[in-house]
Amino acid sequence: MKRMLAIIICLVLVLTATAPVFANDNGFNERGYNYKARVYNGFYTEDLYLVMKWSKDWAPMANEPDGAWCTNHFTWYSNDYSVDTWYGYETLTTYGEGTYRIEEFSKIMKVSDDLEKWEEYQAAGAFDAGWGNYENEVPMYVVFQDSVNVFDTETGALVYSTTLVEGVNKGLGKPIF
Repeated sequence: MKRMLAIIICLVLVLTATAPVFANDNGFNERGYNYKARVYNGFYTEDLYLVMKWSKDWAPMANEPDGAWCTNHFTWYSNDYSVDTWYGYETLTTYGEGTYRIEEFSKIMKVSDDLEKWEEYQAAGAFDAGWGNYENEVPMYVVFQDSVNVFDTETGALVYSTTLVEGVNKGLGKPIF
């Protein structure tokens, strides 16, 4: 989980800090960004696909308001989906060629320093995104939704599904605390 969290952190920093390139007719530039819609749609690495959406006030580790958010929808392929390999992430195959297609969806949000709310969300599985803490040790950014689905690439059937963070389902655009 720590490896995927590190990837998410690096990804969000790189993708939201990159300067825009001229967009084509559908609003996306050649790097996969549509800054007007605040969407990235493309390959993070040659074997890891990402669709990312962020709020208009999202700037990782900056002084943005509580409630600024980012979602990440990763897709990769593997011949393994065990927890030991982070659902096959550590054993990636060429994109589109594994036995399984694995999709992870996560939501990250900037939150306030409300210790009581943090403890409630933490008890439901939310975890620190690792981007700093308030003086009372409440994290400034939390991952408050995270789920993984595994599909058989031959049939398209869902073969495994897990919700890594349960019970924290607040709509985006509204601070969770």
